[in-house]
Amino acid sequence: MKSSTGQHAPSHKFELGRTVIRHEQRIALERIHREVAQQWTRSMTDYLPRGSALEFDDIKLLPLAAVQIDGSSRAQAMMFMFGSRSVAGFLALSGELASFLVAQRLGLKPTQAEDAVPFTRIETAIARETIRTMLARLDEEYRSAGLGNLVGIRECESLADGLGYAPEENLVLLRFHLTDQPELHLAVGFASSIIAALSHDGTVHIETHGGREAIANVVARLPIEVDLVLGSWRVPIRELQQLRPGDRVVLPDGQEAWFAARGIRIGRAKVEVTGNRAHLEVVRSVR
Repeated sequence: MKSSTGQHAPSHKFELGRTVIRHEQRIALERIHREVAQQWTRSMTDYLPRGSALEFDDIKLLPLAAVQIDGSSRAQAMMFMFGSRSVAGFLALSGELASFLVAQRLGLKPTQAEDAVPFTRIETAIARETIRTMLARLDEEYRSAGLGNLVGIRECESLADGLGYAPEENLVLLRFHLTDQPELHLAVGFASSIIAALSHDGTVHIETHGGREAIANVVARLPIEVDLVLGSWRVPIRELQQLRPGDRVVLPDGQEAWFAARGIRIGRAKVEVTGNRAHLEVVRSVR
């Protein structure tokens, strides 16, 4: 084929049967893993800094050979299998995130992780307990979505060896990070064959004959409840039972509030009161 300049245009090889993630499957995966991120954040409330949250980044379909996972001595990775399907997956924390979470749980000031300084036995135990807790939340969401439960969970040294896939086989890679700290990241990955369950099991169904623009227009018109969270904290039930009319509750320190829609944090905001009216000013987006 010749281009408009008269020269031959480069040809590209098309791979028949190559795995793709369809639009409705991508929507389902994003929905599932945004909820996973929220569940992780809730389970770590006691040792995450105020205002921090684990956030979903993106989805990529990559061959195993192209998947880059932190190989530092402090990085943590565990393998799992989907119980109802012969599909392997993994959850991997970067060394920086593992060090941060361990320091938080020990009540220490987080320091920069050094590859040459591995975890002590106690720190390793805490890191592994943390990642197993995260896998428990992941298991709950996957079972709820009809993907099956996670079984055969184990630590691993090499993803390439543990997964048992050829280097050219495709994996679905889902990435997350801690609020405003992209170096504190983690990844979930599994064989691309599992995405077929997102349509076969009825996890999500969207009429696409109108095209993506039509879907976006319909979604944009859907009503959604929005909350302004001035503060959140933990309190014993007995203290809540003792509250009476006229009691005052002191809000946590800070001038900003969370602007959230159906539990998903959209950004930070300030509340301004003018006369009898209160106004919301968006300060910073979480995206």
